[in-house]
Amino acid sequence: MGRAKAVIAVAAFGFVLAPVVAFALGGRATELENRELAPPPSASDGWKVFDRASEYTTDHLPLRPAAVRANEELTREVFRQPPDVATITTADGTQYPRVVVGEDGWLYYGGDFLNPCTARGPVKAPIDQLRRFTALLRASGRHVAVVVVPDKSDVAVEHLPHRYIGRVCAAERRRAFWQAYDAVDDPGFVDLRAPLRHAQREPGGTYLRSDSHWTALGQVIYAREVLQTIAPGVWDPEAVHQRGTFRKRGDLGPFVQAERVDVVPGYVIERPAVRLDAEAFPSSKHLSPRLRATARPESTGDPSRLVPGRTVLIGDSFTYNSVPGWQPWFSDITPYHRERSSRAQMVRAVAGADTVVLEVVERDAVAGRLMPGWGSFLKNLQSALAEQKK
Repeated sequence: MGRAKAVIAVAAFGFVLAPVVAFALGGRATELENRELAPPPSASDGWKVFDRASEYTTDHLPLRPAAVRANEELTREVFRQPPDVATITTADGTQYPRVVVGEDGWLYYGGDFLNPCTARGPVKAPIDQLRRFTALLRASGRHVAVVVVPDKSDVAVEHLPHRYIGRVCAAERRRAFWQAYDAVDDPGFVDLRAPLRHAQREPGGTYLRSDSHWTALGQVIYAREVLQTIAPGVWDPEAVHQRGTFRKRGDLGPFVQAERVDVVPGYVIERPAVRLDAEAFPSSKHLSPRLRATARPESTGDPSRLVPGRTVLIGDSFTYNSVPGWQPWFSDITPYHRERSSRAQMVRAVAGADTVVLEVVERDAVAGRLMPGWGSFLKNLQSALAEQKK
């Protein structure tokens, strides 16, 4: 019995000291799961000190990166999916992968399937809310457009695997959503599916291989379809040029412990008659800079091809990734992030705008996640617009 206790003590001692020994020998822990490494335990942790110690030791184990990557290789080669460090477990116990690995190394964001499969409430509810939004703004005399950006997995379908968790339930929810969307008789509802799918056959396609977002060509299509809805005649196809390359580090690579850089044909908008002016370029620190465009005094080009007045563009990462595509077409436009920007700030901006565009990615729209606090946002917007009429 004494021998057994001694063995256990030595094993425990070695487990705890392994990170220290590895550090002394030159080993360094690295972040593998898209999060910071666990900090060392502290006396202030109370009874949680043992849990903290376990987390710290696990994260700082020697050779852990090699072990995790070996697990990733085994899981990918045998099961065609990422390892268990890249899953989300729902309330019913279903484990959805954060990334679905497709054919030819294509990666698809797991939220494309998790969100529709776990959605609650009738599928028509978000569409009714969008109709209420467009009706409210149109009644106030404003131009308005709503854009539901199709998921990558709804356009670049040729690279999807034959089997993956969420395939059936996501397809059913999507089908019901788009049937309801198509049934809406609203000129402000923009449908990007057909043009994106058609352009997917072009070199580089419309969605990136290792990223959840679209290519430069996808950005151009987004701008074109929005402009043709809110200001017909402004879009000029002669201003679009395929030039150089578009490079982006894939945001899905870290979920499978792989750094990917996608390189596809680049597209630029050239408008010699237009001069761009901006407070700053949109960034995580400055979500809503005011972007302006005016006619160059020395230009002989046609300066009338600009959306007049003030425009507010509420969107998500797809909108912010597409600034080069839409900025040159608006005389005065300010973007807002539908999840991160202040609701009160957006209400004031919309109330002061002539044109309003709302963009929502499909995986959020089908799940009814139009905006945090959507109900209060719409109520406050209605009050602000009514106040203007007094």
